[in-house]
Amino acid sequence: MKTLAQRLSRFLLLLFGVQLCVLGSGLWLSYLLYQARLERETADWAHLDPLVSEELVSHTIQGNLAARDLLVYELILRNQLSHASVLSPGQLSRTVQAGAWAAGCSPEASTNPTVCQRTTGAIVAFVPLIHSGEGIAYFVKEALRNRVVSPHFVEFSKYLLLTLVAACGLNLLGVVIYFRTSVNRELKRLLQLLSDIRSAPASIEPLPFETREFATMQTVLRESLSALEASKKEKAEMAATAEKSRVAFQVAHDIKSPLAALDVVLKDLPKLPEEERILIRSAVHRIRDIASGLLREAKVCMGIGMEERSGDEAEAHDLAVLIDSIISEKRVEYQGHRVRVEANHDGGTYGVFSAVDPSGIKRVISNLVNNAVEAIHQDGSVEVSVAGRSEEAEVVVRDTGRGIPAEILKQLGSAPISHGKQGGHGLGLLDASRRIEAWGGTLQIDSIEGSGTTVRIRLPRCAAPPWFVPRLDLAHGTTVAIVDDDESIHEIWKRRFSGAGTTGAVVKLVHFKSLSELSTVVQEGAISPSLFLIDYEFISSAETGLDAIERLQLPPRAILVTSHFDEPVIRERCLRLGVGMIPKGMAGFVPLTVSLAPGRADLVLIDDDPIVRTSWEVSLRGRGLVLHSFATPRDFDRVAAGYERATPLYLDVELGGGLNGIEISQNYAALGFTTIFLTTGHARKDVPSLAHVAGVCGKTPPSGLERRSNVELRIADEPDLEGGLAT
Repeated sequence: MKTLAQRLSRFLLLLFGVQLCVLGSGLWLSYLLYQARLERETADWAHLDPLVSEELVSHTIQGNLAARDLLVYELILRNQLSHASVLSPGQLSRTVQAGAWAAGCSPEASTNPTVCQRTTGAIVAFVPLIHSGEGIAYFVKEALRNRVVSPHFVEFSKYLLLTLVAACGLNLLGVVIYFRTSVNRELKRLLQLLSDIRSAPASIEPLPFETREFATMQTVLRESLSALEASKKEKAEMAATAEKSRVAFQVAHDIKSPLAALDVVLKDLPKLPEEERILIRSAVHRIRDIASGLLREAKVCMGIGMEERSGDEAEAHDLAVLIDSIISEKRVEYQGHRVRVEANHDGGTYGVFSAVDPSGIKRVISNLVNNAVEAIHQDGSVEVSVAGRSEEAEVVVRDTGRGIPAEILKQLGSAPISHGKQGGHGLGLLDASRRIEAWGGTLQIDSIEGSGTTVRIRLPRCAAPPWFVPRLDLAHGTTVAIVDDDESIHEIWKRRFSGAGTTGAVVKLVHFKSLSELSTVVQEGAISPSLFLIDYEFISSAETGLDAIERLQLPPRAILVTSHFDEPVIRERCLRLGVGMIPKGMAGFVPLTVSLAPGRADLVLIDDDPIVRTSWEVSLRGRGLVLHSFATPRDFDRVAAGYERATPLYLDVELGGGLNGIEISQNYAALGFTTIFLTTGHARKDVPSLAHVAGVCGKTPPSGLERRSNVELRIADEPDLEGGLAT
């Protein structure tokens, strides 16, 4: 489609071509006519009056040259000639040979005048003087060219000017005709479009404009009309949203009262079994999260609460733990159905963290499980699993339902489309897709009609929080105390350690059902476990496991194994005490490593600086000494039982995370280590003298060390695919 200027230019160019042809033809015809007239007038100018010719012949024959010259002079004056003379044939021949005339210019052997052009550009006429049928002489007259041509050129110029004026008139006429046809037709179409918009704005059809400007005007009008219709629709939707927000606000407000009553009931939950307590607590927390979310969204939509949406802030959360709580609810919700809802955990499930909103990810998984159950008509299963890679976490929801048609599958997650669900609007999946994108992840749906559907949620993996215990590293002969009032937890730990091949001769397990039993054993000193795995909540005790850890001064040998790991108060207290936590639901999947031989070394270094550890290892290896280095006291505590108490122990005064090496050295002295040294990068005099400390040294490896006898390198097995210990 061309613009108006382009169409007009093309028309004028075509018109100009036609005019050029006409003008060229006219000029060529004018030139031919001019040449013909010029030749005719020149021939007339060259002829001599017969009377004058007879008089010149007479004077020539009589030899009256003076009278002849006088007559010639009169002819020069009368005819405005530049020169005139009478030459005999011999004289004329000599002048021709002398080159007085232009090449090829010589009188013809006839009675007719000959016209030539001289080398100077003047026109010369040779007029033969005839007597008795013979030429006796030639009358040669010469005149300037403008005396012959000028009058005819003026006439030619007038004709040329008239031709140009006619061409301009033709141009103007062509433009007028173009506008009266093409442009007028486009204007009529535009008026028709405006009339259609006024009569039926919702059903106008585009008109075939031939000019880009008019087509653009049509596009702008149609887009403006569409924007107006969209604005009306948006206003209607906003009104509907405002009403829904008002209802959501009222519902969220009304839920607060029963939630307050449930909070009172929660105080009596210790009387219930562990599994039921976890389920009820998780359900109440979810109801509170949903109510808070409804209230927050309603306030934002109603414009009365634009405060920061702190509930949607993404933090590092263990995906397997979050999914476990949802699956527990779904098992109860669908226990009357013939659909089995399960969480498929394995050794790669433990410690997979991602920065997500916990209530948001629970809502996403809950909706996906609901959709999967509704897609199964009879018997079937819904399986949810978590897998971790180096930089990515993946949650998979797989069902054995009827599947989704390919044409609908392409649109899911990008538009509110529902399939096979009565009364569904497709908003749940659309909300899930937007939430996952906000967390930096992706949502992928694979389905085969008649075989089932698989939904994959891929999220960026993040580092575990500092309270989380990523693995258990134990030494040969380590004693582990299990403290929990739930017999099933003791069985889980028994299976976990027996699966690792560590029961009895390798790792000794000691079981306590109450905090009072633990307190008695620790205070009497009957046994000294290297690791305590303690529950937080005990039915028969007002004291919590964390209270007992602090009272008995068990950090950093203690780990809290609890379902309350997500409570901020407990997290902050664990960080302050230096106590790690393991989510109770993941106890059976903790990676476990046990050394094959006792911890034998020439010396042990505990320093959080990797450069210091590396320099000590290189230096001591060159001297043939065996060094075991650890980044944190917690790492050493898990294997401390396997080391001889006489092993030299070098402990940094200023450890990372605010840990004080002097205070920690007292714990190691209480465990029986007799050779403890403190290392510091500052002046040694700044470190106080302590009875249990053998000395203070700098950050460089000490000199004068000797290899202790029968020292072996500590070798740890890696966990196999099922989380156990490889044989």
